[in-house]
Amino acid sequence: MTMARKFPCLGALGLVGLVGGCSDPVPPAAQGAISLHLATPASGLICSPGPHWANVPDDPLKPPQTSGDSGGKRAVDGEGGMSVACTVRQEGDTYTVTAALKSPAHDLMGRSVDVTSINLSVKIKEDQEDAIGRVLLFDDRTQVSYGSSDCTFSVKPTGGASQLAIHPGRAWGQITCRNLTDPSNVSTPSCDVDRAFFVIENCQQ
Repeated sequence: MTMARKFPCLGALGLVGLVGGCSDPVPPAAQGAISLHLATPASGLICSPGPHWANVPDDPLKPPQTSGDSGGKRAVDGEGGMSVACTVRQEGDTYTVTAALKSPAHDLMGRSVDVTSINLSVKIKEDQEDAIGRVLLFDDRTQVSYGSSDCTFSVKPTGGASQLAIHPGRAWGQITCRNLTDPSNVSTPSCDVDRAFFVIENCQQ
């Protein structure tokens, strides 16, 4: 009995061989969602791609799908042509957060257009509402990658964003950005991200 308790898989190996013996369970796939609104900057200069919502998963109608109270539909890595890669790692009292979310996209007629790809990275503390990080966006409207390192991240719950939180492996946050621009063309007027929410789960820790 002692041997059986110490090595519970020995019996299973004797019955079924090596198949399915003591292998670790497969971790759940990373999943997430993000809704990001590109806006005309406060300066009044033209935002070349035009004000619009970018979503992962995509929705042809382009409404915001993710908010501070509703996670909405999630993109699951490897399903439906979507990809989600994320890390939410705690280091002392600070979390390192990175995410890359990508989704096929379609127009109102159901025709395929360029994929929507949104990347983010930030170091943030629990309940912090002013961490500075980076956002990178590519979609059918921008046609190139628009990025900014002047983005403010919050994971502090508020009345209008009561679900915001961060834990090892998962995060629900809010973002605003200034000076989101095409880095390959410095003469292009920049855009702002006046509101964005993201949810990521089953991330590396």
